[in-house]
Amino acid sequence: MTGGFQKFIGGFLCVVLVLALALGAYYGGSIRRAIAQLDEFRPADTGGADEAYLYAEAVLRGQKNLFVNCEETLSAPDAANLTVEFSLRAVPFEIATGSSATAFVRGHRILLRLRDGVLEGSARLPLAALAYNDDGPLEYRILLHEGPKQRNQAVAPEFIWDSPFAGNIAVNHGTPYDGKLELAFHYELDGAYVPFGDTAAKANIYALTYTYGGAGERTQDLMFNAYFEDGVLDQEETFEVGEKDLLRFYAEVVGKSGMVYRYWLEDFVSPEYVDRFDFPWWEENLESREYIYIAGKDDQVEFWF
Repeated sequence: MTGGFQKFIGGFLCVVLVLALALGAYYGGSIRRAIAQLDEFRPADTGGADEAYLYAEAVLRGQKNLFVNCEETLSAPDAANLTVEFSLRAVPFEIATGSSATAFVRGHRILLRLRDGVLEGSARLPLAALAYNDDGPLEYRILLHEGPKQRNQAVAPEFIWDSPFAGNIAVNHGTPYDGKLELAFHYELDGAYVPFGDTAAKANIYALTYTYGGAGERTQDLMFNAYFEDGVLDQEETFEVGEKDLLRFYAEVVGKSGMVYRYWLEDFVSPEYVDRFDFPWWEENLESREYIYIAGKDDQVEFWF
């Protein structure tokens, strides 16, 4: 090996070493900054879980994601237009001063402004854009604008759509069946679960009797309607249910916004006929069990979740 070639190899290895050190310092600094930012989110009490494992997992997620966390809030429902205010707060791991971002929520744009290291923005969106649809549950995308550089990431929000009604409808089995169905209602209204930050103005439980004829035909009649008093409904009622009748109970809460939220509660048929008439259950199971039926001033929507 000639002396000139040895010098060339030595110089090349020095350049490689310098680049490696520079890259290591850059990415090492990025990871250290990510870990430092995650310190405030480190769980103080994991309830017996391995804290070191959970923290390491959070750091790993942070290295793969663009954001430390994203928080979404739904508020100010509008009964006239069936819309809601969608507010977004996203904390990026790293972002340059003066940068901005755009959130895309099923074709709707929300401009996010950067302030004190946090991206924030809001827009009024139709309820239908927030519900489960043919593409699955809601997912939105955030596009970061950092000068000529753009990065994006999909985010799946975690909204809770629990029913505000807690309780049950019990059948009185204390006496022999005499052709009538005796039911006891025990329900409470938990206003914390009224959707979209709405406030409950009043609530009621009602029942429709669906009577089935030939070829799947059916008629319906209002059979029962009772209102909550001080957030509680506790009473007993007796119902006559025919051979081809299905008794379906719903609960409704009327929000101060003017929106009406309806939830399916439970179905009953007469014990005498439960095995004698083939109700079209395949259709009924899809009617009100997986969504909130929301009625506004002039329109309505089936909000699937």
